[in-house]
Amino acid sequence: MATRSFSVTMIRWVDNTAGNTYGPVRVLPDGKDLLDLLEGVLESLDASPARDKSRETLTKQVGRAKSRRTILGQMRHGGYGEDGEVVDTRTGQITYTYRPDQATTLVHRLLITVPPSGDAAMLFIEHASRRNPGKAFLDRLDDHWKARFPSHDLVTETMQESDAWLEQATLVSATAIYSDSLAANQVPHGIPARISKTITPKPVMLSGSGTDCSTAPSKIGRSTSVFRRRTPTRSRSSLRWAVARR
Repeated sequence: MATRSFSVTMIRWVDNTAGNTYGPVRVLPDGKDLLDLLEGVLESLDASPARDKSRETLTKQVGRAKSRRTILGQMRHGGYGEDGEVVDTRTGQITYTYRPDQATTLVHRLLITVPPSGDAAMLFIEHASRRNPGKAFLDRLDDHWKARFPSHDLVTETMQESDAWLEQATLVSATAIYSDSLAANQVPHGIPARISKTITPKPVMLSGSGTDCSTAPSKIGRSTSVFRRRTPTRSRSSLRWAVARR
């Protein structure tokens, strides 16, 4: 299964009549709630899907549920512009062909939460296969905002995905891949040339990116530190450590 992640976007508006401060999310310039405006954007993406001709992408809302001040939605998002084929991975047979005017889409989840007070709403959007419907949603939101409040600014700030969560991850297993043809003088310093295919974990602390892998394989085990290390491929042989993340 492809790796999925998400980004977080903060949505605020500037009250130009109050010294350019951020306005409350529950009271827009017309007295209505930001939550209602955001739900209206989702409704519009259902009735009229977003087609980005420059990026050749299509975005459509396909479902949503509301609970108090939170909306959970589903968006179909994907690209178009080329002929293509869908192939059965088991048989290798072509099961479907598509034209340049047909988009191949994936379902992305979306969550909007607007607090009962404060000046910021939060938008969580799922990423898949290096695509996400975030731009389409925010572009449509910008269109709605400018149509209703041309004299007030809408401010959106997206916090990019990062690996900061890895600092709290736990090493759950370690796997060594090796080749018998790897010459002794080609083995990088600190990495054993031969490792048993079966590793029995025992508790031992491992350091960060400068991990000393000279420890006997039987002593590799759980650690509160997470590391990744990959050695260069040499003469068709390779040796790498793979870390399973939780």
